Amino acid sequence: MRYLVSLSAFLWAVSGLAMQLHGVEMIDQLQLGEHKLQLNGMGLREATIFNFPVYVSGLYLEKPSHNPSEILKSDQMKRVQLHFVRDVDAKDIRHAWDDAFRKNSGGDLESLRAPLEKLQALVSDMKKGEAIGINIYPERVDISKNARRIGSVEVSRRFGEVLLASWLGPEPPNEELKVGMLGLAK
Repeated sequence: MRYLVSLSAFLWAVSGLAMQLHGVEMIDQLQLGEHKLQLNGMGLREATIFNFPVYVSGLYLEKPSHNPSEILKSDQMKRVQLHFVRDVDAKDIRHAWDDAFRKNSGGDLESLRAPLEKLQALVSDMKKGEAIGINIYPERVDISKNARRIGSVEVSRRFGEVLLASWLGPEPPNEELKVGMLGLAK
């Protein structure tokens, strides 16, 4: 099965360093199978009223854009790369996705619940310096940890849209994260 190929076997850097944020560096282009992606932007996820840094997120797109609606509705392959800058328990990541889906799914939450639970089951505790890669296709979501593929979930196009809205939707975890991933940070 072609999806069982290790992420590290088909993910490689095309060119050099493009951006750095909060000590995390991300390359400007990735090749995922036949998909050539460009770094659209990077943002910092902060939590609590004290704005503790949690992770740096990079958004990779086949066709870069600053328009969140255009990105969410697009059928292009997308990748969200999360580099953790502190330890985070899996339960906290799952809770954050529950909250994001509740806020961004409209009336579709119940129809998205089963694939969300499958995706959440793939998530483990993250240590400072570790990374999660989330590849969003119209028909599936692949997830990797530290460049090693750990699973895939068959999803609807709507699921991928709501998952990406977790960062780019009307209620992102913090506005600076959204602005950065859209490539609009100053």
